[in-house]
Amino acid sequence: MPSVDALKEILDRLSSNDGISISGIVSRNGIPIVCNLPASSQADTFSTLSATIMGAGEVVFSGVGKQKPSMVILSAQGTNFVCTPISAKSLLVLMGDKNLEDMMGVVEKTKDEIKEVLSNGKV
Repeated sequence: MPSVDALKEILDRLSSNDGISISGIVSRNGIPIVCNLPASSQADTFSTLSATIMGAGEVVFSGVGKQKPSMVILSAQGTNFVCTPISAKSLLVLMGDKNLEDMMGVVEKTKDEIKEVLSNGKV
């Protein structure tokens, strides 16, 4: 399927050029669309938990009368995780050893590339 191939190319490039070690495009209900994970990782678990994290963030914000967050960020020493909506139906999830500012640049660039693929009707 050309659409999945185009999305896979974007994620593969993140690994080789942008220092992102784990990436995925997942549905809002936790179904993996395309994932680039270490061999030992399971795409189903990664996708389900990423969607759950985003959903939990949205519930926290709406529960205190705030707009839905544009992303959820988790940080550990030397590693950052970012989950952000691409569309009403999908999320972009990235994890890497980049500092948060550099990571945000990769997130925005990647979202734009994915949206272009989606708008061209490839997915």
